[in-house]
Amino acid sequence: MQRPPGRIEVKVSYGARLGCAYAAAALFLLLTLYGIVTMALAEPPKTDPMAAGGSCFDGMIGTKLCHDSTSAGTKDYDWSAATPGTYTFTVKSAPGLRAGRTIRVRNAGFTNVAEKAGTAGRDTVVSANLPAGKYSIGVTDDPKPPGGYPFVLSIVKQGEAPPKPASAEPPFPLGLLAIPALGLVFLVIPVVLVAEKRRIPRYIDPSGVTMRNGAQHAWSELRGVRPITQRLRSGMFIDRGVELVFARGSAQLIYRPITNAQEVLWIVPALQAGQNPWG
Repeated sequence: MQRPPGRIEVKVSYGARLGCAYAAAALFLLLTLYGIVTMALAEPPKTDPMAAGGSCFDGMIGTKLCHDSTSAGTKDYDWSAATPGTYTFTVKSAPGLRAGRTIRVRNAGFTNVAEKAGTAGRDTVVSANLPAGKYSIGVTDDPKPPGGYPFVLSIVKQGEAPPKPASAEPPFPLGLLAIPALGLVFLVIPVVLVAEKRRIPRYIDPSGVTMRNGAQHAWSELRGVRPITQRLRSGMFIDRGVELVFARGSAQLIYRPITNAQEVLWIVPALQAGQNPWG
């Protein structure tokens, strides 16, 4: 190939890749906005009023909020008052329940220390001043159904904060964060391309190369030519260009962004042979 005379401008273009990166980033960010708007306009989740707190169990201690259902019309639990004080026991029933609820609290000697028979459709509430110790709590339906009904049991000590019911807010969808994260990845691509462009010289002439920041490297300072390769997922390597290593820096001739490659890359064989392309 005939050698061009004088100075050669190295022209680069990232138009296609930048356009794809910006379009992809905009798409992912729009999807994120759509997801946020959809969540904001969606109806709040409906929670089962009979599923407040965790499940009731034997061995409960102190303040408590839990749910369960009577079995054959009755349910009993072992419970302990960790410290003395006035405790309020509340049994909340599902709306429309046609059975009254009786709550009974007994001490270790099976003596009633608190008892209240409720009426259908109303919560049953009873309070008692109790010393610290072990007790049993019984919930009974009247009339007793064959399968039982759900209920919520609340135990609150006077002077202490009542237990908080389960939040009705849905958990934040962490998967939604992946969409803006992908958008940010595509926005990083232009930064990477700008950094790559800075390593590509602006001019090549008989004296050497001139970088885009004005730095100059003379051919007399050339120390070698190294290939630039990229490994693919398949394990194969592709040739992306060459790096001109000078005494005070380096310059890269990366094939893809250089639009006048035929005009520029004619110098590579001579440089690889250790010769000044201009003689």
